[in-house]
Amino acid sequence: MTGPSKRDATGTQACNVALVGFGTVGSSVAKILCERSNAHLRLTHILNRNVARKKVDWLPSSVQWTENIDDVLSSNADIVVEVMGGLQPTEDWIRRTLQSGKSVVTANKQLIAHCGPELISLARQMNQQIEFGASVAGGVPVISGLHEGLAGDELFKIRGILNGTCNYILSQIETNGIPFATALREAQKLGFAEADPTEDIEGLDARAKLAILARVGLHCHVRPESIMARSISAIDSIDFEYANQLHCTIRQISWAEFNAQSKTELKAALKEESKGDTLFAAVQPALVELSSPLARVEGSQNLVVATGRYGGETVFGGHGAGGNPTAVAVVSDILAIARSKQSAITITMKDAGQPIENAHRHRRFHRQALSALLGEGPAGHHRQLRHDSFAVRHQHRFCAAETRLSEIALAVFDHAGGMQSVTRGTGFTANQFAGFPGAALFASADSVRENRNYASTWKNCAILRNFL
Repeated sequence: MTGPSKRDATGTQACNVALVGFGTVGSSVAKILCERSNAHLRLTHILNRNVARKKVDWLPSSVQWTENIDDVLSSNADIVVEVMGGLQPTEDWIRRTLQSGKSVVTANKQLIAHCGPELISLARQMNQQIEFGASVAGGVPVISGLHEGLAGDELFKIRGILNGTCNYILSQIETNGIPFATALREAQKLGFAEADPTEDIEGLDARAKLAILARVGLHCHVRPESIMARSISAIDSIDFEYANQLHCTIRQISWAEFNAQSKTELKAALKEESKGDTLFAAVQPALVELSSPLARVEGSQNLVVATGRYGGETVFGGHGAGGNPTAVAVVSDILAIARSKQSAITITMKDAGQPIENAHRHRRFHRQALSALLGEGPAGHHRQLRHDSFAVRHQHRFCAAETRLSEIALAVFDHAGGMQSVTRGTGFTANQFAGFPGAALFASADSVRENRNYASTWKNCAILRNFL
């Protein structure tokens, strides 16, 4: 084991940082740590596979490269930064890191969405910290904004664009009138989409992020798999033409909201003792009014709108992906932990009469803050909100013979209680509708019961939730 952290020239306790993962984000984190004037932050270790191939000449020679996690765990690192991704072996490594007396910074959305409460509890037990500001919206400080900036409000709704890949694809379809498959290939060519884009296209990436936001902003336990996710793959350029007739555009919207239709109901829903709290959460393509800030999000950017009982709407926006923006969020979390550790040391030196009490004062504050992320109230209990179907207006684009319109109307009635209007499209080839003959129809249905059975009924249609 290497020696303990040393003080820099100013007398500040140096904070040693180990980096697990040296890909796009990891290399950007290393560059910021080495280029910025953070004399008290010192990169000491980098763990990655195939170290010989990954080594670069722009890092200090003092940085130790390794392929063995045990080298990191036995080192003098104070903070371990995980930017490797995946659930395993990442979860085991982070648990071992916390148990070895080191704090953790991670950008791993799937890990935090699935294992966040358990890891936060472990960090608490070990008097360490785990920060995950980069796990949602990359360089946009939405986690800290919800947790600290809006702590005085009572949030009841969070909605936004959380996946830059989907937003880029939909923007390209809208702007250039190209098919979905072409837009996807372009996104992959430019590095905005993975070779296997399933997590992005099917909404799995966004629902993991929404689960984290619901936990942080709404103090609700939400399992990612319980959030309904619908693919954007059925969206085509024709859908944007219909949307334009309604003065709307189409975006993949992530949405979590308490079931409160009036101020009185909202007040009741926000009471800790309420037994009937219901959270509605979904990720799906949706119609968005052109006047909405969500409609103006272009390319791979992210935007989150949080709505509170007192403060109204607060908007967070910026680059949601990419090495540098995500690395900025990671380094910000590193600095937050480093300041916290330095504060504890300073207090201990000043209050020699009660060193242990004062040294851990900041950690008690941190544990109280983490209670919110665990969904716990001031009395130490937490709210577990249930999920249910919800009524909301939808638009459907489907292709069928006009003689079958009455049959379709009956099917919509079974689920929605009626079809409000039908717009007939002309001039579109059968190829645009997967070989289904007949006219393109765009139907507006009121109060559709949103659930998985409804989605499967309309599996050959483009279904757009109204986000008006």
